Amino acid sequence: ELQRHLQLGIPADRMIAFTGVTLLSPEWYERLHQLNILCIAGTMGNIDNSAKAKGDQVYRNLIETGVDILSTDLPVEAGQAIKPLIPLKSSKYRYFQK
Repeated sequence: ELQRHLQLGIPADRMIAFTGVTLLSPEWYERLHQLNILCIAGTMGNIDNSAKAKGDQVYRNLIETGVDILSTDLPVEAGQAIKPLIPLKSSKYRYFQK
């Protein structure tokens, strides 16, 4: 799918990739980031349930693996879980300011 979209002439830095509801390999996220494509992972269902049972590290693992955006049924909980990972000089910091 990525190759097909790139061949359509859509600028990669204007794309956001929804990578599904399972975690991809770090290499996939790195490849997308090399093209300046942000990555969304869906956590609704199994991953949100896993975070309820196992704790905040479930969400942090997603971010540390390369996910940029979480699509979740638990936005407050996920936001609190990843808040410690936000570097003050991150290009995404503005999205976390009140």
